[in-house]
Amino acid sequence: MYIKTVQVIFGVLVGLFLYGLVGEAAPVYNPAGPQCTTTPVGALPGQPFPTWCYTGLDAGIPTAQKSVNAWMDMFNHNQGLAEMSTDYQQVSLGTAQSRFWNGGNPTAMFHWMQDVMCAGNTCGSAIRPNQSFSFVDRGDGRGKTLIVEAEVAAGIDVYTNSWAEILVTTDPHAGAHGGASTGLYLYDYTPGFDALGCRLYADKLICSLFDNSARTPSPGDANPGRIWELSFFQQVGAQQCGWYDGGCTGDAVIRDCHGSDPDLNCRDSFRLEIAKNDFRVYVNGKLFGVTQNMTAAKQVPDRFLNSPVYTYFGAMISVDQRPHRFHWMHIHVNADQLGTPNPTPTVSPSTPTPVLPTPTPSPVVNTYTCLVNSTPVWSQTTPRLCN
Repeated sequence: MYIKTVQVIFGVLVGLFLYGLVGEAAPVYNPAGPQCTTTPVGALPGQPFPTWCYTGLDAGIPTAQKSVNAWMDMFNHNQGLAEMSTDYQQVSLGTAQSRFWNGGNPTAMFHWMQDVMCAGNTCGSAIRPNQSFSFVDRGDGRGKTLIVEAEVAAGIDVYTNSWAEILVTTDPHAGAHGGASTGLYLYDYTPGFDALGCRLYADKLICSLFDNSARTPSPGDANPGRIWELSFFQQVGAQQCGWYDGGCTGDAVIRDCHGSDPDLNCRDSFRLEIAKNDFRVYVNGKLFGVTQNMTAAKQVPDRFLNSPVYTYFGAMISVDQRPHRFHWMHIHVNADQLGTPNPTPTVSPSTPTPVLPTPTPSPVVNTYTCLVNSTPVWSQTTPRLCN
């Protein structure tokens, strides 16, 4: 018991030293808390135990640049272990114990992290900027579009029963509706509200669009309210490519981390561009997936496009009660509305200061040949299956 106690105290001191907290008013560690001697899944050597095991964290420093319809946050807070700033609202979903915190160091870059643990089979947590946003017509032919970007280490190989998610919804209070305590994905906690969410995995993305119904299960309808689900094997629009690693360009852009690899090695930038009849995702600046020319029934509803929306960034866990840690960095929403050029899809690893180049026209998707049963169905330059 004495040896175990010494090991725990040594581990805490190493973690606080590496995070630049020794010599300051360090947080107080309580090893008697839930799983407070357990290293979280996805944590790096030297990082703290689950952060709900600590009291006395400094207040988070707000770092977001924002306007009425824009948000850009690079998390340049220079804090090693601190609370999440009041720029964000925090949501616990299901049976989660959760804490969001500012962390990092000059080497790994300062960023934000998410600790979460389930008391039951399924849970999760998320944050959102404490304001709403609107779709904007940028004059590129797509009509009203919302651009959302975040950086997260989705490819850590120990995330076997957990994943990161990005959600856009008209719901300002996800998880506050009751009765959805067993939801598997973030959008399950937004009944009665339009929602489009993507699950981010090491080798693929799966995205779903839901209407504003109550989503009450009924016989023969396992996914009530779902307008579509999109993946490399599920086609939505007549023109589609990607959604698996290799994307629409053939580049393997989602990076993996193994063992003690720093999360910087796989903290990738995911950028969603949502329009009525055009939905695309870039990963580290590469077009990862796109679907276009949807039937009227599958297009993003006008009520969604014309409503205030909220952007959530979080993670879910299924059938795993160990504490997990997720590593995030920048959050951008409609960054061009700040009055500066909208950043091109970020190439990770990023630097603490965003690079805002001269704006270029939105990329045109028709640069590949989409084949169905070996028959070309739309003109591009390099043959590639589209579904």
